[in-house]
Amino acid sequence: MTYFKNIIVVFILAIVKLTTAEELVIPLGVGSGNDLIARLITSSSSTPFIVTNKPGGDGIIAIQYTISKPGSVLLATESITTTNRITIHNYEQDYYLKLQPVIAVARFPLSISIKSQSQFRSLDELVAYAKRNPGKLNVGYITQFQLSFIKSFEKTYHIKLTVIPYKSAPIIDLLNNNIDLIVEPTTTVIPLTSQVKILYIAGDQPIVKV
Repeated sequence: MTYFKNIIVVFILAIVKLTTAEELVIPLGVGSGNDLIARLITSSSSTPFIVTNKPGGDGIIAIQYTISKPGSVLLATESITTTNRITIHNYEQDYYLKLQPVIAVARFPLSISIKSQSQFRSLDELVAYAKRNPGKLNVGYITQFQLSFIKSFEKTYHIKLTVIPYKSAPIIDLLNNNIDLIVEPTTTVIPLTSQVKILYIAGDQPIVKV
């Protein structure tokens, strides 16, 4: 098990007061880490939020929707508020500036995971294979933050992966053997540890023992 400092902070952005909010907008698809957190918020909140998924456009679709619809708030990560503004040319910063951070609601690490029946039993085996076969391993991701993490991982271990972007959680394609590994928040993969093996956790403290 390897640990690497890279934490996701999920927080709510809004132009309305939370007490008057009716809709919780998710900039990612169903089954993503943000989506799971949104469901937990709505199930435990006294406010009857409607959860609406608006994936795509690196968060712009969700931001535009939130701004245009009174009573909605955005459940976002630093991919939208920080990473995208740095890594994407001409990212629509004006849209982002209309939303203000309200409250942080979660903090969790990214992970690199494979299917339980994968040929790789450890991170070392996967890295060794990737070095012998540059570009042969396919990795699925959703956000620019996750892509930045993959690039850092490649640089650290001197390997080359084929990166495949998704609008929603790529774990289904992993289980169907369409890709070899995924970069996903631990909130997405921990409930599926009978089917998925976590090789690499990015965090300050150990979260899962493999």
